[in-house]
Amino acid sequence: MLTFKKINHQLINNQFLAGLVVFLISLIIFSYLQFYPGINDPDAFYHVKIAQLMSQRGLITDFPWMQFSTWKDGFVDHHFLYHVLLIPFVSFLPPLIGGKIFQIILCSLAVLAFYWMLKKLKIKAAFWFTLVLFLAPSLLFRVSLVKAQPLSLIILFIGLHFIFNKKHFSLFLTSLIYVLSYGGWILLPIFSVLYALVAAFDQALQSLPQLPKSYWRAGWQLLLRSLKNLFSSKLFWPLAAFSGAAAGLIINPFFPQNINFYWVHIFKIGLINYQKYVGVGGEWYPLNFSDLAYHALIPLLLATIGAGLLLFYFRSSRTPAKFFLLSSFLLLLLTLKSQRNIEYLIPFLVASAAGSLNLFWENQQAQNCLLQLAGKLKKLFPEAWVKKTAWSLAIVMLLCLGIFCLVDAKKRLTDTSFSFDYLGGASRYLASHSQPRDLVLNSNWSYFPMLFYHNDKNYYVIGLDPTFMYLYDKNLQKKMIDITLGKRYEEAYGIIKNELRAKYVQVEAKNTLFKSILDNNFKFKKVYEDGEGAIYEVL
Repeated sequence: MLTFKKINHQLINNQFLAGLVVFLISLIIFSYLQFYPGINDPDAFYHVKIAQLMSQRGLITDFPWMQFSTWKDGFVDHHFLYHVLLIPFVSFLPPLIGGKIFQIILCSLAVLAFYWMLKKLKIKAAFWFTLVLFLAPSLLFRVSLVKAQPLSLIILFIGLHFIFNKKHFSLFLTSLIYVLSYGGWILLPIFSVLYALVAAFDQALQSLPQLPKSYWRAGWQLLLRSLKNLFSSKLFWPLAAFSGAAAGLIINPFFPQNINFYWVHIFKIGLINYQKYVGVGGEWYPLNFSDLAYHALIPLLLATIGAGLLLFYFRSSRTPAKFFLLSSFLLLLLTLKSQRNIEYLIPFLVASAAGSLNLFWENQQAQNCLLQLAGKLKKLFPEAWVKKTAWSLAIVMLLCLGIFCLVDAKKRLTDTSFSFDYLGGASRYLASHSQPRDLVLNSNWSYFPMLFYHNDKNYYVIGLDPTFMYLYDKNLQKKMIDITLGKRYEEAYGIIKNELRAKYVQVEAKNTLFKSILDNNFKFKKVYEDGEGAIYEVL
């Protein structure tokens, strides 16, 4: 107990030391998670390849590698700055290993940015609340994928700090950078509006020392004062976030095609979601609340306790705490709709808990309640050894829980990982035996990044997200899917040869039905096969 107090005292009084410890702990944990010979997410191959091509050819402004996709004529690199930052790591190191090392650094910086945001909010025990992030295996899993998510979190935490402190020009620049860095840039303008609404309501509440007894009259007064505050010059900073985002859209190497792209990416794919029509990636599907509770139990529990405390002392709680409570609820709904939002939900849950539970230090009534509870516990367990034993058990339980979360996240990363050379044999065959720009029908859209990474000489039918082909030509996509599932086998050759114009067909090993159809059709010649799949030439 004495040692814990000394450590806590050092961390409180030496912010540089605390930040350094947070960063080093993060480096160790994310290095452990990345220490396996493979890549979990196929998209990582795409990101690394784009960074490689940028280092060799400069800015990539078109994308002919997916011939039946809206990307063919309207390519937008919506992770542009992420790919720019990735270039040194894929240029001076083995590319995929360099990508994993970059992700370790980026994830560690994201955790450090979260700690920095809490410290700027003057959150007590910010160091310990930051460590709660490591008790959510889903968060550890999601940010460890070689994608731009941790960069998005870094920019978002910095942007929130500027929102809380009404730094309009800094918020403008952050929003601009966000647009160039990640396709989910719309989050910062949305959160700026949400915070403006919360702040306007909070100001209205504080300006009324005593609310009228009539609920209708109280609500009307709060509404009028909130609207007045919202459009005052002091509170209407969402203009900075939206104008920065607009500048990022216009001062953009992909303008003007990026406007239509983001309409499709954010609204049609992100909000509407075509999962009923096409088999999109697993991250777009809903998450059961039971699964969410399993993977984010501690953040959910702390946030729930904090929410109860905040609602009880609502008037005296700070505006950021109210904002994090409301935004956590909205992110919870989005996560239950699409599980990819969990990497935002968990940090916001922890921030909500931190802001709410800080009422024990900021509110005298809450402090008195806590002291009374502590006094009752002391009477029930007066012996000093009981207190020490309880603390020791709590620390041991948290350490065991942390180890379990790390092992669980590592297991998820390794169980479904791909080797660095996955589909490398088939890709090398195509690169050496085909003509440049020959079209390949890849029977599984999710394996396009591996084929593209190993062989950019050829073009492919579909990849990255089937929605892009659905929006390009939904009838042709339906035919292609039917063929690869073993349907329309009598029409297969005509569709592949004439409508898809494919010179080769790549089939993964587990698609035995489609393989058998091609094997039994003399118009397809098997020219390559290994344990991962086969290549057929279209005669």
